[in-house]
Amino acid sequence: MSFLMVKCRLVTAIALTAILVLSGCAGTSGPSAPLPESPSVRPDSDTVSRLKEGRIGFFIADKGQYNVNQRDLFVLGVDALNTGAYDVAVDCFKAIVKAAPTQTAPYLNLAIAYIRSGQDDRAVAPLKKVLDKVAGHPLASHEYGLLMRRAGRFNEARDVYEKSLELYPEYYPLHKNLGILCDIYLNDLECASSQYELFLEAQPEDELVRLWLAEVRGRMRR
Repeated sequence: MSFLMVKCRLVTAIALTAILVLSGCAGTSGPSAPLPESPSVRPDSDTVSRLKEGRIGFFIADKGQYNVNQRDLFVLGVDALNTGAYDVAVDCFKAIVKAAPTQTAPYLNLAIAYIRSGQDDRAVAPLKKVLDKVAGHPLASHEYGLLMRRAGRFNEARDVYEKSLELYPEYYPLHKNLGILCDIYLNDLECASSQYELFLEAQPEDELVRLWLAEVRGRMRR
């Protein structure tokens, strides 16, 4: 077992214990303004394929295989991400992308580790790697668009979302985030309205987005 794997396991175990102790003290509050939706950490995966037999959606399937050590390291990296041990997650996923550079999931999780640790600038390169390998990759486009938005590069964020939605219109979180971008940052009310409507077709129970849509329609009538 490598030193890095031992380090991943040790720090992950410590972080998990800390989170279990603190979780009883955590409070929750609802958002007061539109907030982006974030995807969960990705399993080991590579290419995007649509569902067959008329079903709407897509899945992300492997190309190639990890060896046993790489797969164990991947699992440890995901555990580190989920327990807040972001420096360990970065080490794990950097090791995997070096050993298995054809896979996209390690690059995506490396980017998420950087984002969660406040290193947006370092997340750009691994996200671009994913988008180079799978054009319009919906999960990478989701994260990259959020990075561009936080950087004030709103038109670039819009371009990323729209290009991905041309290929994967069924990935509804992109409709939501494009709607938020058009609503709050670009003041493009027609865009915001149409994107919220598309999101609600997939998630009709989301009352918050329904409220945002009503507000946008009210502004359009003025």
